[in-house]
Amino acid sequence: MFDRQAFEWFVGTLKYRNYGFSSRHWTSDVEDYTRRLNADGIVKIPAQHMQMLTDIQQHFFSPQGRSEEATDACYHVDESERAKNMGRVFSAYVYASSRFVFPLVSDPLMLDIIWKYLGRRPLLRNLPVIQHSHALPQSSHDIQQHFHCDSGLHQISCIYLLSDLTEQMTHTEYALASNRARKPVSHYYDRYSIDESSLQSQFEMGTITGKAGDLFIFDAGNGYHRAKLIPHTDRRIIHLNFTAGSHMVKPHFHVDPALSELIADQNMAQYRQSFQHLAAGSK
Repeated sequence: MFDRQAFEWFVGTLKYRNYGFSSRHWTSDVEDYTRRLNADGIVKIPAQHMQMLTDIQQHFFSPQGRSEEATDACYHVDESERAKNMGRVFSAYVYASSRFVFPLVSDPLMLDIIWKYLGRRPLLRNLPVIQHSHALPQSSHDIQQHFHCDSGLHQISCIYLLSDLTEQMTHTEYALASNRARKPVSHYYDRYSIDESSLQSQFEMGTITGKAGDLFIFDAGNGYHRAKLIPHTDRRIIHLNFTAGSHMVKPHFHVDPALSELIADQNMAQYRQSFQHLAAGSK
């Protein structure tokens, strides 16, 4: 039987390896942000999608609890022991076509930055995650707290802040410019082969901290990063993963058909219009 998704992945991989974008026009904002992303492996875009932020705060984090609409927007709520150990009060995969995350996952500036950085159209790896963490002293150390690169995937991650965040609160650390450093292969597949003391002396550390509404784009596949848990502090975020194409990228396509359209088209207006049509009939 013809596997269309596998074929598209194969063709996309060839494009990624062999084709440039001499005919594609990038805005000055895309050019500027991508230069900074190339240099440091991470970039911040301030004050994005403020209406979306207000909607999430009202429906997911109201003192009265989650609204029915917010509950319906969730595909899966993570209540695992690991989530509890990481202090995740709430962590849920949310349908990409939901109005609570659609403005972000279809953002033309974000997608164009990732497209230009990867050298090909980005694919959304999994459903967006809305997460609220309240860190407590842990019973065990989680693997996310050790510096790592994301499993050798050419993966770009995005974190959108749903609340103000400082370095005195739970946050993500990123080793600046480590996306451009040569690494032993073992660092991609065995994070415990990474000497954290040596790493911290080699690279300047950046933090994913800022104001609610700030969006961070970072090279998680090639840059060292880790979760830094600060007990008795809170963090609320949306987390996204994009890749250039991999057999690992589509674990959620069967639950949200709109994901198959999450590819940055050359004409972003047409892309958004087609995705809006799908969103109208989804949760």
